[in-house]
Amino acid sequence: MASLKALFKTDATLEKKGVEIDYNYAVITVARAGGTNGAYKKALIDALQPFRQALQAGLIEENILQPKFIKLFADHIVLDWKTRRSDGSLVQGIEGDGGVDGELLPFTPENVFKYLSECPELFTDLENQASSRKLFLKDLEAAAGN
Repeated sequence: MASLKALFKTDATLEKKGVEIDYNYAVITVARAGGTNGAYKKALIDALQPFRQALQAGLIEENILQPKFIKLFADHIVLDWKTRRSDGSLVQGIEGDGGVDGELLPFTPENVFKYLSECPELFTDLENQASSRKLFLKDLEAAAGN
């Protein structure tokens, strides 16, 4: 039976252990950017503190903050990254210059930061999904009305 609570109640465990997002060429596991992810929220507040006045006055441009957001995301939200080889196998690591069948970069926050900095649209998509409560609902079936 569907309910209002089912539409909004998220799973705190899932928010921390993460959900897999399948991009066909890679499966990236992300924690929730918000919700019960207190470590991320604290890191975000700490990272933005030096810019508080500039933000309030509207005097800071997105290109200055973008690398900081990507770094926070790489450090606190991306929990795993697996590349799908041409044969369909998933291997932990980040696609390098040789494509999915080439040498993989180790899964580290530094390599995630580098990759997402080079692919800002991927960062934007991951950020939107990790910020959405829908991926982290406690009862997906009830929320869907099934």
